[in-house]
Amino acid sequence: MKKIDKKNIRHIVIIALLVLFMAFFTCIVYVRCVRYADLVINPGDAIETIKLEQDDTIIQRNSTQTGKIKSLAYLLTTGDKGEKELTHPCVMEVKLFNEADNSLLASKEIEVTGKKSNSYVVFEFDKSINVTTEYQLKTELTVKKLYSDDELYMNITDDSNTSAALINGKAANGAVTLIYQMTVMDYYSMAAIAVALLIGLFIIAMYIFIFIYKKLKIEYLYLIAAVVLGIIYFTLIPDGQTPDEFTHIETAYDVSNVVLGYKHGSDIEMRKCDIDEEVLSADYRRGTYNVYVDQLLHDHSAGGETQMLGDTPLTTNRYLYYVSAFGMIIGRLLKWGTVPTYFLGAFLNYIVFVAVAFYSIKKIPFGKAMVFLFSILPMTMQQVTSYSYDCGLITLSVLMIAMSLRVAYAEDVKKKDLVILGLTTLLLVSVKNGAYFFMIFLNLIPLLRFRKSNKLYFRVIIGIMVAGTLTLLLPIINNIISSANGGTLMNGYVSWADEPGYTVSYVLHNPIILIEVCWNTFVESFGYYIYTMIGGSLGWLNVDLSWWIILTLIVTLFISAMKRQDETVDIRPWCRWLFAIIALYSIGCTAAAMLLDWTPLSYTQILGIQGRYFLPILMPLLLIMRGNWIKIGDRTENYCVFTTIMIQPFIFYAILEHML
Repeated sequence: MKKIDKKNIRHIVIIALLVLFMAFFTCIVYVRCVRYADLVINPGDAIETIKLEQDDTIIQRNSTQTGKIKSLAYLLTTGDKGEKELTHPCVMEVKLFNEADNSLLASKEIEVTGKKSNSYVVFEFDKSINVTTEYQLKTELTVKKLYSDDELYMNITDDSNTSAALINGKAANGAVTLIYQMTVMDYYSMAAIAVALLIGLFIIAMYIFIFIYKKLKIEYLYLIAAVVLGIIYFTLIPDGQTPDEFTHIETAYDVSNVVLGYKHGSDIEMRKCDIDEEVLSADYRRGTYNVYVDQLLHDHSAGGETQMLGDTPLTTNRYLYYVSAFGMIIGRLLKWGTVPTYFLGAFLNYIVFVAVAFYSIKKIPFGKAMVFLFSILPMTMQQVTSYSYDCGLITLSVLMIAMSLRVAYAEDVKKKDLVILGLTTLLLVSVKNGAYFFMIFLNLIPLLRFRKSNKLYFRVIIGIMVAGTLTLLLPIINNIISSANGGTLMNGYVSWADEPGYTVSYVLHNPIILIEVCWNTFVESFGYYIYTMIGGSLGWLNVDLSWWIILTLIVTLFISAMKRQDETVDIRPWCRWLFAIIALYSIGCTAAAMLLDWTPLSYTQILGIQGRYFLPILMPLLLIMRGNWIKIGDRTENYCVFTTIMIQPFIFYAILEHML
């Protein structure tokens, strides 16, 4: 009888556990996002608070999704901003009508007691009510009994997408917030289930490829991950949700205008449908997400009428927008609607990033898993699937780090490697006014290698560094010469706060204040920078991931940068100092720019810095720790990769839940 391999049994057990975990995850997604979906109506900001009296009737009209309504909830609070308890039972009744045929769908009377501090009062119907998008719902809330010494209040919101509420037959200044708990199979629901099933299959497949099949090289494992995760991020984070993305969309639009023959100037000429588009949002919820997906799938016709937008495009390096602008050009030539056109631009951005990351993982002599995990960090994925110029910046930084290490340490260096390194250096050093200029000194590592062994390569690298320096300095010198005020952008006034700001002169004359400001920034915001660099506060700083997710990603990324026991390549001590100098320079430039251009003088902490600004220098920071003091096992990288993959369902669930 053939002996059973214990290793095979272990794999079978683990795969079975993974199947059970993903089945459980899919059920959770179904229950939360489909079966008992909270459809929030009128979630706008409160503009008025009304006091309810006995016999008051509040009517609200709204449309809905196709599904089954299980309950209805109103947001109410008691006196003293919710601190005062109801001393007697309050009786309330709700009726649900379909105004299309004036039929009563359901009614429910409940008795409310105890403290209600800005919470929802829920009316559970006796049975589920089937509704469709053709229904025009009307809810009628009546306060049937309320004692005179009790107080109840309701907020009126500024939501402009729904008709105003009627209070005792009189129109209010806005609408009331209510929630339908219902079973819904809309675009959001279908996306949620599809994501849950896809990520489950992906995790099981990655386990098989990493621990059982073992024949796929790590760059091909990344390619599989990039395809699957890219599909999910494009599904869950629509255009417009990445910070500052609207400005980047407008700049890419202006770049596409130049190719299509429109005038480039201080204003942007756009298709009228693109200017009038209202579905793009900085904070998608279930309703706006459904509209977005519907237009993405069906809006494939647009008129040719154009008008001036009134916004000025960014003056940053325009080549960072060439790829996304090319997508816009295709969409505009095909006369697609706004959403499909914008989607294509972001999609091409991601395609280029994946190709570059794949090539970088393939060519870098060590740290392949580090590049892999960096490329699928939540913040990296958000930025490279958007219009943000961070996509181009991150792409260039990944390629430059990979090629500089390849030219420095690989045995089979070719001329094309030097060409790629040179082009990447020239494109990267001038981005963001030179905030990442010190990345040019990554060329020192291969430079010193060839100073004696290959004079031609030595001269080529010297030429790359000189050309990169001129790329940064010439525009600055030209700006100083041509500008009446010396070319400075920091004028000592912060427009958003309407206050005076920090200046170079003020900082030089008050060095103690500068030290205090820097210290306060470090102490109070260091954790925030780490959090937002890895992937906390996704979207427009709205989707918060748990700290345990962030810490897990940090640990796996840190371990993946360590030296393996079977590796012989060592990073010299001076290289670690070089990586530290590059990182400190970039951090200092970023902090200085935000201090002088964004921080009012009344603040003792630098404002406006986000962790994503430090993504291009994250890998050099990790490589500082690479050495013989910590060595990892041959399979440790595999565990790091798989652990990061296992974290993905929790990231996606946080995004899905935010949209409810």
